Amino acid sequence: MAKTIRLENYTGHTLTDLETGAQYPTKNKVARVNYKMTPENYTEEGSAIYAYSWKPDAVSGLPEPEEGLVCVVSTPTMNAIKYLCNNDGIAYPKCCVTNNPKRNNKGEIFGCIGFKYNG
Repeated sequence: MAKTIRLENYTGHTLTDLETGAQYPTKNKVARVNYKMTPENYTEEGSAIYAYSWKPDAVSGLPEPEEGLVCVVSTPTMNAIKYLCNNDGIAYPKCCVTNNPKRNNKGEIFGCIGFKYNG
């Protein structure tokens, strides 16, 4: 038996599933990633090199986790959620991204052919 879920769109723009015709209006909240910059010291032939790594620290703009709720987010946000909690649905709600996104002439995603769910 198939699971029943409710998709909510946290990308900031309406998405249309071009295969089914279903539309997912934005919740007018955009999920964003906060990054932490960590200095890393290296040496190259005796000279010090200072580099920084940027790692996800938190994700904002999403509702509390809820059974059956899956949030559509951007790929960078999905990657951050996988890094932070493996999309376990405990720290953040379960999330997915557009599958085979389609863009308009401005490069904005307007539709997709289904969704990719990791977790």
